[in-house]
Amino acid sequence: MVKFRNTGIRIADDDIYLNEDRYGDPKEMFKFINLILPKDKVNKGIRWLDVGCATGEFIYYLKSEFPRDYFTGVDISPAMITKAAECNPKQQFLCEDLLNQQIEVTEQYDIVTCTGVLQIFDQIEKPIENLLSLVAAGGILVITGSFNNHDVDVLMRYRRVNEAAIWETGWNLFSKATYEGCLENNKNVAEWTWHDFAIPISLGEKEDPMRSWTIKTELNPNQLINGAGQLLYVKSCLIYVV
Repeated sequence: MVKFRNTGIRIADDDIYLNEDRYGDPKEMFKFINLILPKDKVNKGIRWLDVGCATGEFIYYLKSEFPRDYFTGVDISPAMITKAAECNPKQQFLCEDLLNQQIEVTEQYDIVTCTGVLQIFDQIEKPIENLLSLVAAGGILVITGSFNNHDVDVLMRYRRVNEAAIWETGWNLFSKATYEGCLENNKNVAEWTWHDFAIPISLGEKEDPMRSWTIKTELNPNQLINGAGQLLYVKSCLIYVV
């Protein structure tokens, strides 16, 4: 497990991802990110980096869409990196932490993606700075997760009743305004655009209550929610680097 600032912990999701096989059934989020990417940038022999790649399902999907490109995945879980490499034998996978510390940049990439990861952190300035440093000039950073449209940041902790009394993190909610403040302060950022994700299918509740599912509301037939009662408003931010 990985500790963050002694205020809570994030238990690695190995048990979830190592027991799933979604390589032949890509997530709707993967398709969404593909949809919003500028098509003049991809499938031209460019280099991609997926930060928090888990078992490499997203890279597996991207390679099927953009066979001319080259992909690298990074995750902090050795077990998930091992599975990712086994299922994507021609791509590169590294077990590293690129978000929670000062990093030394030895390579840069044309597209860097980071999906559902930054909400584990209590402070996002350093992770965003690190991600931007990994993007080559003229490249794109794609951050995807749950964001708050209102100017309110929320640090969230939860624990599972009748299990070890451990307070977990993983569902922090930062405002778009906070993200934009980080981007405005970075001299390498030219512009950014926001894209709202609307899942086109309904999802049933899982055995693990902290895995999101959908409910029907007056405004949304497929509103994402989790077992903490959080309504999830998922977006991608495309950030263009100069």
